[in-house]
Amino acid sequence: MQETSRNGRYQLDEEEGQITVNHEGQPVFQGNIEELRELAIVLNRFLLYGEKVGEGKPAAWLSTGDALALSQRYGGPGKDAIRYAARNGRFVAEKDASERWRYERASFMRWLLDDAAHQPGRKE
Repeated sequence: MQETSRNGRYQLDEEEGQITVNHEGQPVFQGNIEELRELAIVLNRFLLYGEKVGEGKPAAWLSTGDALALSQRYGGPGKDAIRYAARNGRFVAEKDASERWRYERASFMRWLLDDAAHQPGRKE
């Protein structure tokens, strides 16, 4: 499979599970689909939030998808419950310039790991 960007400067080739992205004939990425997904996430976070993740440090802010993945890993609530808690100030959250929710990682993790915080019922 071969794909070319609209301006023709970038080209993606997939052959036997290896993906190569070339820029004007020079390789800029080569790896499998999982490595490409990881790269896409890092680039997306930079483009959407200006986040620069490096040296193994986690991003300070989580997207809804990232928060949902963490929640599922720890057996926590779903997307609707996460957004409800964000709207009600249960942890630090805000909407970015494109009106998408983003959640402060440390605050979200404290809330997620506090079983009583995300169980049904009234919170004091």
